[in-house]
Amino acid sequence: MAYDIFISYRRVGGYETAKHLYDLLVHDGFTVSFDIDTLRNGLWTQELENRIAECKDFVIILNCGAFDRTIDGSTPFEKDWLRRELAKAIELKKNIVPVLLDGFEFPENLPDDIRLVAEMSGPKYNSYYFDAFYEKLKSGFLTAKPQHASPTGAVLKLSTDMPCSVYIDGEKKCDIQPGNIVKLPMNPGQYSLRCVSAVNPAMFIFLYVELAPGHEKLQFINLAPQQKPYNQPPRQQQQPRQGGYQPTPHQPRKKKKDRTALIVIGCVLGFLLLCFIIGAVSAMIDDSSSSDYDYNYEDTDTVAVEAASPQPLYPYYDSESGLYGYKNADDEVMYVPQFEEAGTFDDDTVTIVRRDGVYLYFTISGYLYEIEDTIPAD
Repeated sequence: MAYDIFISYRRVGGYETAKHLYDLLVHDGFTVSFDIDTLRNGLWTQELENRIAECKDFVIILNCGAFDRTIDGSTPFEKDWLRRELAKAIELKKNIVPVLLDGFEFPENLPDDIRLVAEMSGPKYNSYYFDAFYEKLKSGFLTAKPQHASPTGAVLKLSTDMPCSVYIDGEKKCDIQPGNIVKLPMNPGQYSLRCVSAVNPAMFIFLYVELAPGHEKLQFINLAPQQKPYNQPPRQQQQPRQGGYQPTPHQPRKKKKDRTALIVIGCVLGFLLLCFIIGAVSAMIDDSSSSDYDYNYEDTDTVAVEAASPQPLYPYYDSESGLYGYKNADDEVMYVPQFEEAGTFDDDTVTIVRRDGVYLYFTISGYLYEIEDTIPAD
């Protein structure tokens, strides 16, 4: 297979940018050589040299300190792959496009075989305006043309209200800044996203997205706190209902009364008053079932998260993973299986789940919040 574009990079410091470029270029129909680590086996292989010889564009990712090992002599020439690839591309007079990442500056004492790279120009890299950088790279610096379209692919576009890192199916994919849109070429299918705040790593949210062939999907990540962070425990005590969390809207719970005292008072006041008290006690018992564990609780506006369009959710068990997820009334999966235990929402927007052995509040809109006390496993 002939490769029109060769991407050279340092494994430490340059891999993420190189992989992002590779994904976008392949999605747009270019043939790109990227799996060069499989060829860097300690010997200068003929295959690696052939790829550089056949490419039209040689894109080199230069992160801060990329040439340190070249300058200080700590790495022998035969093992300095970045230098060897660049020197070969200069020798073959390829179209060399340097991509200078934040903090990189060309050292003054570059070896003669790669000194020419400092005189070559490339698009100005800016992680905050990556789309503009990428479009300028394609239109103004690459000589290769797309070989084919990719109508069956899909693109996931992500935007956020807070700086965060995005993990897709457990693998970190990108970092996002507010006001930017990051485009990720993806295969059609269903994906689980975990978005972790860069300001407070304890704040995160799970999202579930489905990508259709040939379509772009814009997903907004809402991490801005609508309440106190969950690692600030409330002050008052409350009794959870057996099997799930049950807040009482707009009013604090009443203190538990002594049943014997109520019966004595009922006897004194008479049969009618006794019936009234027994009914009230029965209702209170149903509302506040006994539990072996206490949680801290403050007014509901510090716990409940108001979903944009709440809908009933029901836990379901996935026998393959041995975990619980949530479905809606149409039996559609809204949250993939990820909990060892999962409470029911009933008429509430918050329930209790157990994840990695820790009990957490879980809102109908996907937020997780810690509880001050951890419930031990059965």
